[in-house]
Amino acid sequence: NMGAIAGWNSANVYQQAIARIADAIDAN
Repeated sequence: NMGAIAGWNSANVYQQAIARIADAIDAN
């Protein structure tokens, strides 16, 4: 199911973005 794969992939990218934002907040 390509839709399920795309959904998991965007969730993974979103999670990485949250981690980077959290790192940026911690740096300040």
